Amino acid sequence: MMTALSVATGTFTIHPWWLAVGALFWVERVVTARHSTRTGVLLAALFVPELLYDAFLQVAVIRALSKSLRRADADWRHVTAPSLS
Repeated sequence: MMTALSVATGTFTIHPWWLAVGALFWVERVVTARHSTRTGVLLAALFVPELLYDAFLQVAVIRALSKSLRRADADWRHVTAPSLS
């Protein structure tokens, strides 16, 4: 949530320290899966798509919170109700 907020306010920065921590987590995942199948190692290596999906979820939560605070209708806009007549 803080990531999306910092992106929205223009204060988002990438710090080398946190890149190193993320790289360490990624290496740990791949090393742990090295005795698995190739598919297992590939799934462990897909750390970046997981981070992007997490960022997407953060944006969705912030949008939902914003709509809730503004008491706006939560609608999907692509679903049309069938006519009853």
